[in-house]
Amino acid sequence: MLWNIINVFVIGMLITAVCVMTFLPWWSFVVVCFIYGVLLSLLKFDLYFFVGGFVAGILSWSGATFLFSYQSDSNVLVRVAPMVGLSELGLIIIAGLVCGVLTGLSVYCGGKIIRGSQL
Repeated sequence: MLWNIINVFVIGMLITAVCVMTFLPWWSFVVVCFIYGVLLSLLKFDLYFFVGGFVAGILSWSGATFLFSYQSDSNVLVRVAPMVGLSELGLIIIAGLVCGVLTGLSVYCGGKIIRGSQL
């Protein structure tokens, strides 16, 4: 039962974050994740907030980077990856990890505001 809730949580955050990232600035996914943390805390779900946000952040940001880059035939990954000494896939993974930390902290802070020190 708990894994079903976590899956719904991650998939819902993924869909919402990708939809928001297409219309709003790049940092808008953090606000969405914060709201998810607040809602899950209000609904009294006993989840690992950071882990769920981290997984959703990695998947949404890496997927969106891959999708937007290859859908528009952009050369940004091809040009930026050698500058930082990574391959294109390595750059997507590093960007996903950074986003995972941001979304994990955002969901954790959203839950922490409602529950206080109970998390």
